[in-house]
Amino acid sequence: MRCLGRPIAASPACPDRVGLPSHSRRRVPSSALLVIDLSAEQIESVRKAIPELSPAKIAAGTYRALDKDYSTIGVYTFTIGRADLPDDLVYQLVKAVFENQPRLVKAVSAASDTLPQNVAKDTFLPFHPGAVRYYREIGISIPNALVATN
Repeated sequence: MRCLGRPIAASPACPDRVGLPSHSRRRVPSSALLVIDLSAEQIESVRKAIPELSPAKIAAGTYRALDKDYSTIGVYTFTIGRADLPDDLVYQLVKAVFENQPRLVKAVSAASDTLPQNVAKDTFLPFHPGAVRYYREIGISIPNALVATN
């Protein structure tokens, strides 16, 4: 297993950028896994520098070595597509994701946060017009400043 381009044993830190639990991290021996519990002040300090991050929790038992909940930071899952994708295609893709969200959760538990109302947490990436159409149809407000122009 590799992290930051090096074998995991040689890596000083290996941030996870995947939904929890990370199956690759489950294979790491408990003695090699160090999870840092961040204070509210530390989380806020990081978020001031990188507002795209959100408070997150790694629940006790997610990995064998975790006997308590850990406060940390995370990022919501999002999809990036080419600006020249047809509006109707993007609309249908976004609609399919949310209409099938319970099936996604069965496959990947982290998809429990894949909810239309969570798009409000995106304050930095522009939305494709096809996605905007879907969100607005279901009553989710997308600021005009975040609507991409093709």
